[in-house]
Amino acid sequence: MSTITTGTRRIILLSTDLKEWMNGFIRDRRARGLSPGTLKFYRTKLQLFLTYCDQKLVARIDHITEGLLRNFLLLIEENGYSSGGRHACHSTLKAFLRWRENHAKPDNWRISILKVHLQKQRNKPS
Repeated sequence: MSTITTGTRRIILLSTDLKEWMNGFIRDRRARGLSPGTLKFYRTKLQLFLTYCDQKLVARIDHITEGLLRNFLLLIEENGYSSGGRHACHSTLKAFLRWRENHAKPDNWRISILKVHLQKQRNKPS
């Protein structure tokens, strides 16, 4: 069981469903007043990761591992994503997983996206 604290309200979440947590993250970002473009950006990157998780039969948020994250980022690199595209996916996942850790206070689960590193972005020639 996990809880989310939003302002003065505590919501108890019994679900470990990855998609539900992603939807909760988007709702939180909407409530914070993020622009429609930013919300679309988050949705697109999270959907890409969710599709990968579905292919790997990972439906629970507590089954995400550092290895799964690394393999996802390697796959998108192999599929031709630019350095910027990979960093966009990494930063979205980092925001999502930090949000989950900071707001849900999960029992016996912690995934540190900070341990998953990418190559530095190359500057484009001018």
